[in-house]
Amino acid sequence: MKTNRISASGKSNAAQELEAGDALSNAPQNTQIRIDTNLVQRTPAPTQAKASDEGWENDVESFAKRLTEHYLSNDRGVSDKVEKARRLSGSRAKMHECELTTEGGLTVRTLWQTETNVAIAKSCILDDCKACAYNYTVSDAGELNFSLIKCWLIAPF
Repeated sequence: MKTNRISASGKSNAAQELEAGDALSNAPQNTQIRIDTNLVQRTPAPTQAKASDEGWENDVESFAKRLTEHYLSNDRGVSDKVEKARRLSGSRAKMHECELTTEGGLTVRTLWQTETNVAIAKSCILDDCKACAYNYTVSDAGELNFSLIKCWLIAPF
C-alpha cells in the first residue's frame, strides 16, 4: 500500500491544509483518501469487477456456455452439458447472442448486454418455455457469477 505523509512539524495549519488539499486533488477518482492527523493514506476504492475485466465477454462462446449451464441446473432442474455453441450476434456488438445445443438435444438461447451486466437465457423443454434474467459479475478469483433477477414464461421460439 502506498502511503504519503504530510509532516506537521514546523508548518502552520494553513500550510498543512494546502498540502492535504493538493494530495486530495491529485488522487485518482477510484481511490479513497483517509486523513489522520499527520497522514494522508491512499487506498484503492472497492469496485465491482465487470465481466469484461476478466475477458469473459471477449470469449462469447465460453460466457454463453457458463450462462447456459447455470440456467439449466439452477432454474430448469436439468443437468446437461453443452455440446456446441454458435454465435448469432456480430463480433463488435454490445449485445451478444448465442444459440447452444446440449448433449441431450436441448436448445438454449442466451443474450447479454455488456454495458449493464445483465444476461438472459431461454429454452423450451417440451411445452414449457421459460426465460430467466441475471445480473453477472466476476469474483476476485475470476469466477463468473450470476444472480437471478427473475424468470418468466415465453412463447416457443
